[in-house]
Amino acid sequence: GGRAAGISASAGTLHLTRAYVLNHAETGLAVGHGVAFDITNTVIAGNGSSGVTLGSYTGTGPARFAFNTVVNNSYGGVVCPAMGHTLTGTLGHHNGTFDVNPNCITNVTTSTVAAMFGSNFHLTASSPCVNAGGPTCPADDIDGEARPKGTACDCGADEF
Repeated sequence: GGRAAGISASAGTLHLTRAYVLNHAETGLAVGHGVAFDITNTVIAGNGSSGVTLGSYTGTGPARFAFNTVVNNSYGGVVCPAMGHTLTGTLGHHNGTFDVNPNCITNVTTSTVAAMFGSNFHLTASSPCVNAGGPTCPADDIDGEARPKGTACDCGADEF
């Protein structure tokens, strides 16, 4: 809950796994142009601007944004550059103007429907995200619990 951006990466490679980036006055997570990133099982919520801004990256390092929950950010959810980045198993909902901007590449494992959360951004049994994240996901979720538990992975950072 800081007065500026939550996390800002301007060089190198950002590895972020099983983290909460909450309630910052500006963007929750800002990845600069030319920065490699591997962001998984993370909740980005309640930030004053966009939840996540991903800069353009064409290097040989990772450019993965997978199984994250991006909700309740004031301006928007996930912003991608014109070249786009693929979002896998991402849950984006109830973000200001948009959940995922059109430059991002999404697939059937990404959801922008109401997630139906319990406490601390954990899914409930009736959530449409349960078993909606596809067949392949990280070995554990934001709490370190094994994935998948059902017939497929759950989208977002939490496995019900």
